[in-house]
Amino acid sequence: MKAEKKFRALIDRIEGNQGVLLLGEEEREAIDFPKSFLPEGAREGDILTVKIRLESRKTKEAKEKVAKLIRKVQGLKPPLSPP
Repeated sequence: MKAEKKFRALIDRIEGNQGVLLLGEEEREAIDFPKSFLPEGAREGDILTVKIRLESRKTKEAKEKVAKLIRKVQGLKPPLSPP
């Protein structure tokens, strides 16, 4: 499985602080998207390329940090490092 996905999105309309994006070539799926994350100057009718990447290394680091905090709160000792 690829750790990255890239697709087209059409800005259908902008309602307040949200842009409504129609996703994919078929434009069948609609999502509300924060206007603050749209490129500067983006308007209704503009086509965007959206790229989403899975950050496995950063996910692992975040999980380790949370586990360490949980152990600290629970008063547990950290696990021994492998030799």
